[in-house]
Amino acid sequence: MDWCEKNLRGRTKVRQKESEKMSEAIKSKSLVQLAQGANALVDQIIEAGGELTPELEQALSISEKDIAVKADSYYVVMSAMEAREKELKALADDLASAARSLANQKKALTDRLKMAMESMDRDELKGDVYRFKLSTGKPSLVINDDSIGDDFKHEVVTTKINKKLIEEKLKAGEKVSGAYYEPTLMLRKYVNKGGK
Repeated sequence: MDWCEKNLRGRTKVRQKESEKMSEAIKSKSLVQLAQGANALVDQIIEAGGELTPELEQALSISEKDIAVKADSYYVVMSAMEAREKELKALADDLASAARSLANQKKALTDRLKMAMESMDRDELKGDVYRFKLSTGKPSLVINDDSIGDDFKHEVVTTKINKKLIEEKLKAGEKVSGAYYEPTLMLRKYVNKGGK
């Protein structure tokens, strides 16, 4: 058995244990266990790329006998997902900001290197490992909007649907071709005060 197969089997066993732990926690009414199960579930969903594996499907299945426990469990799982979603969105924003900073710094270094080469009247710089060479690239188009004649301008017309007007007409009882209200179902959560 090679290393790759051993690693895969080991990961599969870990996933099965996590799935069993999650299943047990979801069946339990302990909030600590529910939170642990929810976090394990969120981790497994992320690891599976958003796909529901058979183990996850089983853990999330609802039957009449355990509906009360599942309702509580679903709330805890949904809360964990919402928290992780916010965390990942914040991380994505931070990473995007860091990537923009790095791109700006890379451009600044490139510009600095080109200026240095131009000021030294050199078209090549050699290091021990890398070398840089200035070469003529495709010309960059520069346009001064104020100086461009009308011959080089064209008007762009954008057509947008006036949703506010459509809603007003529909609410007033008028028919609008291509628009109608469609009933939707919303899922609301409440604290169960009656213990039903």
